[in-house]
Amino acid sequence: MKLKILLFAILICISTGTFATEPETKPQTTEPEIDKQFQYDPKIFKQMFRLPSLIDCGPPDKVMDMLAQYEEEPFAQGKTFVTRPDGMLQPGPFTLFANAKTGSWSLVVQFTPEGLGPIWCIIAAGSSFGPVPLDTKI
Repeated sequence: MKLKILLFAILICISTGTFATEPETKPQTTEPEIDKQFQYDPKIFKQMFRLPSLIDCGPPDKVMDMLAQYEEEPFAQGKTFVTRPDGMLQPGPFTLFANAKTGSWSLVVQFTPEGLGPIWCIIAAGSSFGPVPLDTKI
């Protein structure tokens, strides 16, 4: 019995040991050209922090279905970026959709990852969309 316990203990010690391995290398990929205005500069974030958040993404037709459900129409467009978990900036065009009657709005960024089809992400959404009153001080 003691021999079985000893062999079992040795087997467990051998199977849970760690082994040195070669460091995993990631395949070299070329990053898309990023506008200089979107390059990360840690100095501009002094005394600020990053809030981890989740972004809803999906195929363009599914995002358009959601926008149609809220009757939001394109209102403005431009270029923006999303900071990825690895710290890289992922640039893409954005469209701001809004519903003039209800005040609902959605900010949608369009990405086309290499090897995948287009992906649209709703990076922000809300209500009470409208102009800033002239007497408002920011």
